[in-house]
Amino acid sequence: MGTIRLLGRPTIEYDGVAVRSPRGRKSWALLAYLLLTERPPTRKRLAELLFADAADPLGALRWSLAELRRALGVPDILTGDPIVASLENKLIVDVLEVVDASDAARLLTVNGELLEGVDLAACPEFESWLLVERHRVAAALEARLREVAMRLVAAGRGHDAIAFAARAVDLNPFDQGNHELLVRSLAVAGDRRAALHQVAVCDDMLNRELGIEPSAALREAATAPEDRLDASRHSADAPQPWSAGAQSSCDTSPASPKTPRARSPINELPAGPAVAPGRDTATTSDAAAAAEAGVVAAADVVAEADAAAAADVLAAADVAATWDAAAAADVAATWDAAAAADVAATWDAAAAADVAATWDAAAAADVAAPPVAAGRSRPAAPELPTAGPVRTASPGTHVARLPHQDGSPRSPRAGPAPGADLSTAAQEIAAQLHREPAAARRFAAARDGSQARTVSPAPDGSPARDGSPAARELAPVGQKTPPSEERWRQAVGARAAASSQLEAGRAAIAAGAVEAGLECLRRAVSEAARSHDVALRGRALAALGGALVHAIRGRDEEGAIVLHEAIAVAQQAGDRATVVTAYRELGFVEVQAGRRATAESWLGKAQALAATGEELAAILGVRGMNSSDLADYPAALEYLGESVQLAAGQGDHRQQAWSLSLLGRAHLLRGNHSQATATIAESLELVRRQRWIAFQPWPQALQAELDLAAGRVDEATDGFEQAWALGCQLNDPCWEGMAARGLGMVSAGRGDYANAFRWLDQAAGHASREPDRYQWVHGYVLDAAASTALVRPDPDRARPVAAQLASLAARCEMRELVVRAQLHLSHLGDEQATDKARLIAAGIDNPALTHLLDQAPENALSRN
Repeated sequence: MGTIRLLGRPTIEYDGVAVRSPRGRKSWALLAYLLLTERPPTRKRLAELLFADAADPLGALRWSLAELRRALGVPDILTGDPIVASLENKLIVDVLEVVDASDAARLLTVNGELLEGVDLAACPEFESWLLVERHRVAAALEARLREVAMRLVAAGRGHDAIAFAARAVDLNPFDQGNHELLVRSLAVAGDRRAALHQVAVCDDMLNRELGIEPSAALREAATAPEDRLDASRHSADAPQPWSAGAQSSCDTSPASPKTPRARSPINELPAGPAVAPGRDTATTSDAAAAAEAGVVAAADVVAEADAAAAADVLAAADVAATWDAAAAADVAATWDAAAAADVAATWDAAAAADVAATWDAAAAADVAAPPVAAGRSRPAAPELPTAGPVRTASPGTHVARLPHQDGSPRSPRAGPAPGADLSTAAQEIAAQLHREPAAARRFAAARDGSQARTVSPAPDGSPARDGSPAARELAPVGQKTPPSEERWRQAVGARAAASSQLEAGRAAIAAGAVEAGLECLRRAVSEAARSHDVALRGRALAALGGALVHAIRGRDEEGAIVLHEAIAVAQQAGDRATVVTAYRELGFVEVQAGRRATAESWLGKAQALAATGEELAAILGVRGMNSSDLADYPAALEYLGESVQLAAGQGDHRQQAWSLSLLGRAHLLRGNHSQATATIAESLELVRRQRWIAFQPWPQALQAELDLAAGRVDEATDGFEQAWALGCQLNDPCWEGMAARGLGMVSAGRGDYANAFRWLDQAAGHASREPDRYQWVHGYVLDAAASTALVRPDPDRARPVAAQLASLAARCEMRELVVRAQLHLSHLGDEQATDKARLIAAGIDNPALTHLLDQAPENALSRN
């Protein structure tokens, strides 16, 4: 199959060998436009775009199309009107592989910009399109490289991640996030010296080129994993994921202070509904390891029954009531293929049924099913009805047994009868618990694969126990705690600790105690890893990743890596809800950074898995945010409107307020001020009713902008000042940037340009001071600064700001801001800028933008 290479010097290859290229630069321009444009163009449009200077534009187009077919060696393509460039199963296009490539290694082979060396000065509209596409493709490649590097770092494969992170730095050396990702890759790979050197390189570059200091997160990234690895090590041999280096209370490495923030504009989106815990009961053939797996399974039963009971294992429920050396032998020492039989026969069928019905079906599966091979997970057990909480008692005391499901009392538990066929008992219980033949077949298969076992009374007359080597290691009653019991204590204690730390961390973050909350969440990750509860670990990772993204400044890189790890762990556990949450959070990170394609990819995956109204409301809200930033207003209005309805139906008023604020912003940008006013007012009312102080500056600034547009200057001033004060108190750069921009516009409206420029400079500085800033707010501030400088007029101030806006907006696919930047440049003397603006604006449904284009100069009028 042939390959079209449009990145770098364009070529066509078959079997790795370049063939004769089509003649003329316009043929390459035509091919690139057909492959990358959003909608199939008409022949008339293509003729005007590329061949307007020809004597016969349509004839020139026909010749170029024929030349392309000849060079590509496929005669039946690039036909019709409009022309559809469908090359599926015929040719590979390298630029399309950037986003869609399943082979990540291909990303490292891409070099050069789109259509390198192809410049058509006589075709200004095409040149404008090509400029934006070059930025877009470069950003898409950078985003894919980052995604792969993060996934590898999260899996502990730092060596493999280095090449991808380094390539991202090469593409965009002024992005601190790329440097931080490379530093983390080097640190996880164990090369601290190289990590510290990369920090120094970035420090010098940022100070020399931009006059700024690197973030604290960048400096910490070089030392975090190596210093903190032991805090939550999962195994001695496995590669360590990034969260293994998470900071905990045991850290000895220095940490710089972190400031809480209310990230814009999704700071406190719900993390998603709670999910049922899963279990990791993988075993090995070693008797001790097998015993530990059995202990973990029993521990899960205790912890699920009552979190408090888990703190004192021996006092918890029926499992603890008969715990002595003999019971320990039956439960822990024989946990091989027939261990479930021991447990079942010791309790009897009704007792095992009580365990299942009282606690949960997954716990019953652990009790009733033999362990699985290492690295595999158990099939999910069917849901069973619950029957209430379990009581606890002090160690060594007898706990009253739970009644039968019909309410009748149960006699004290007896041990297995001598000579009992325990595997048969297990098989019967499996059928009773699950009421499905598959469960019984699993027991039969396990029984047939193990040696037939019977239990005989011990020589000293103690209760019957198994004769396995692990059982013989257990001490009689009265001696020290058996090893298996100690492992059980540790597993249950770790699980209970993880659950409590997870809840405490979430509560602390919600209350604004960010440092304490992150500390708890890091501990939760560590304890969940020790408990072998895969789903709990996934939930803890997702909570930590979300907190790093939303609750603290400058931590999106670390948060995204933790979220990648959460996805891998949650997928292993079959925990759909946690996977959805992590997908959505990664989508949000990409939206903030202006990486549209990867954002849409994550959000599309999240929506495909979403199963509740609450999940969909949050996902659609972020998709609406992405569409609005892209200037795809029809999609934005649809997503956000549906999100508002779903959130209202779920009683999720914070999500409703959040989505309403973005819906109001879309109406404001389109000039629909009446709709915007009503929508923002509703959002503000919900925010105040919910006392959501951390989010209030965002809709407050939007409301003030509407007041300013309506001529209510005093009300606008009060609104912006309140948003500014609260934003500064929250130390949120996004809120500060929006409020300072508004105060600059108020000053400009009063003719106080000196004060206006001071506010606008401050707004730009605040909006861009963090590496994980919301790029749309930064662009929105630059647009206001350029507009104000042109009105003043001050072309020397306006020109660099407009150029910066044009570059930022193109790289982050903020199409409307690209158009506005071109309009600013047209007023500054760029004779082609108006045509460029009209070309880009053709696909944007915004009446307000259309009005601006109508007022744009046909020929540039330089302002002096």
